[in-house]
Amino acid sequence: MLGEVTEVNEDGHVQVRGILTMTETNRFYRAESVLFKLDRMGQRFHSLEEMQDYVDQTLERWYRETKVWRQVKVTLNRRAKRVALARLRDFTIIIPARRDTRFHYFWTEYLLLHELAHLLGNTVSHQLHYRETLCRLLDLAGLSSEKQILMDSVMQHGMQMPWSKSND
Repeated sequence: MLGEVTEVNEDGHVQVRGILTMTETNRFYRAESVLFKLDRMGQRFHSLEEMQDYVDQTLERWYRETKVWRQVKVTLNRRAKRVALARLRDFTIIIPARRDTRFHYFWTEYLLLHELAHLLGNTVSHQLHYRETLCRLLDLAGLSSEKQILMDSVMQHGMQMPWSKSND
C-alpha cells in the first residue's frame, strides 16, 4: 500500500490520501468467508474440553512433522461475542463463550486452526507466512479440500498463497 494512512474505519478499510483500500487482514477475512458460506468449517465442538483436546492432538501431529513443540491453552471469553483471537504472549486461543447461532463458526475446527496458525507462525498478521502455516495445519487435519477452496478464494482476492502458480 502506498501513501500515508490517514484513517481506518470500522469496516477495516484504510483511507490513504483519499483512496479507499482494504487491509490485507480484511481481504483475508473476506476470502475465508467462502468457507463459512459453504459450511466447510470442519467439525463442530460442544465444549471447551473438546476444543482443548483437538488442539492438543493437532499440536502432537505438528510436532511429529516439524519437531517444533508448543503448548496452547484454549479458553473462553464470556464478554466477547464476535471476536476470537490468538494471544502470542502466553500461547492462548480465546473463543467467545456465547454460542450465538449467527456466529456458530467460533466453535469449529477451522476457527481453531486459524487461530493456531497465528501461534505456530508467531504472527498476528495474515501475510504469506501465516497462510503457509494455516495450509499446513489444514493438511494435517485432513481438510485438503477446504485448503484448496481457501487458496482459490484468497488468490481471487488478490493475495498470494503458498505453492500457488503466482509464487513459482
